[in-house]
Amino acid sequence: IEIMISEGEQTITEDVGILDNNVFPDDLLMKYIAVVPGEPFRRKEVDDTTVALLTHYADNGFLDAEVRPDVRVDSLTHRALVDFIVTEKAQYTVGGIVVRGLDKTRQSVVSRELLFEIGDVVDYSRLLASQRNIYLTGLFQNVYIRPGAPAEDDSTKKDINVDVVEGMSGEFNVAVGYGSIDRARSRIEVYNNNLWGTA
Repeated sequence: IEIMISEGEQTITEDVGILDNNVFPDDLLMKYIAVVPGEPFRRKEVDDTTVALLTHYADNGFLDAEVRPDVRVDSLTHRALVDFIVTEKAQYTVGGIVVRGLDKTRQSVVSRELLFEIGDVVDYSRLLASQRNIYLTGLFQNVYIRPGAPAEDDSTKKDINVDVVEGMSGEFNVAVGYGSIDRARSRIEVYNNNLWGTA
């Protein structure tokens, strides 16, 4: 079996730019760009940059922001021009916090693990970190934190939905045994890590 490969000319990135951004300056956003002028053009670097820019905007309340990479390759000179076109849209703040799925646990147990408050700019990374904090309490099987629809009275505010599924908080164990010294023995254990719903 012979596999024939025709490599062709290597495409080099000639220039990189950011367009239509108004909130954040070019020099700040350029820190997130993995595409380097003068280096070989790599599609993965374009994809990584797109995700990094979207994450930056989501961490600053621009949950609906869009980033569209525009790649133009000159087939004669094998040079690539790469522009990232940004559509920022609205910046959201936390309008309310809605906790759903609690049965035994008090809402204060969930609230104290949250890393955001009403009125804060929505920070997607803090939503994920809060989700992790709640899950690590050991009280819940599932935890989901996600922004809801914009508030009816203010399109710049979003309620944050915290949906949880509680796990078993108690155990009851009975053990019976026999030893050569203390002869017959037994043990009863009652365990609860969420006493009166206080965690």
